[in-house]
Amino acid sequence: MRLSSESQAVVVGGGIAGLTAAASLLRAGWRVKVFEQAQSFSEVGAGLGVTENGRRALVVRL
Repeated sequence: MRLSSESQAVVVGGGIAGLTAAASLLRAGWRVKVFEQAQSFSEVGAGLGVTENGRRALVVRL
């Protein structure tokens, strides 16, 4: 099997984890497609706690 020189990924789910994974892969040079079943995003009223390690993982390095 011959592998492509460009890495590709599919992310299923457009929540915080899926979009963070997609952003990280994009920054690493991957081609990424995100699939989400919801027609639109809306506020659901949930809270989100992030630890220090999680915060570091979410920081965008420019």
